[in-house]
Amino acid sequence: MEKEKVYILGGVGVLILGGVLFFAGKLYVMQRNGQEIQAYMQENVAPAPVPEGYLVTEMQASLPAEATTKNIANTANLIVRGKVTTIGEAYSDQLGFVYHNVIIQPEKFYKNTTQVQQNADITVKVFGGTKDKEIFRALDAPRFAQNEQVFVFLGKGEKDYYVTYEIFGKLTIKDNKVEGINQEQGRVSEKLSDYEKKVVEIIGQK
Repeated sequence: MEKEKVYILGGVGVLILGGVLFFAGKLYVMQRNGQEIQAYMQENVAPAPVPEGYLVTEMQASLPAEATTKNIANTANLIVRGKVTTIGEAYSDQLGFVYHNVIIQPEKFYKNTTQVQQNADITVKVFGGTKDKEIFRALDAPRFAQNEQVFVFLGKGEKDYYVTYEIFGKLTIKDNKVEGINQEQGRVSEKLSDYEKKVVEIIGQK
């Protein structure tokens, strides 16, 4: 009888140890992903170094929780791959917030293709910009570059498209690889074809 108790207690001990190791491993991954996300945001913030004579105003975008690829894809009204052709001048809205417009020439649509003409450029409203020698920037806002190849998840406001989940919803395509961040992976760097397949599968599951 005592041997049975020992065996039972031993089995429970193994289960507890396994649970502790599982959660410790999960916590480690979460911490690592968080560090990678913060590092990516620091690299992304524009411009660096700050030009002489310019002021910098730090802003903060509003990020929804759980910035996973699944949530980002399901929240987006439009998912598209394309080329940045124009980065517009910064302007202030009625509330005094600073934005600029980015024009993307679409190359491939993945979601709600009927909402936009296949050959029509897409104008995206982006938080931040440089206005009157003052740089308005947010660590969690996406940054675009002229002629950059991008994979973007877009939401639709009353008049404008915007990047869903801010910096998490914009990825750069380089050398046939997608680069960006998400919550489940931290820093993302994978083949474009693999990423496309993942996004299409997510959309199909909804």
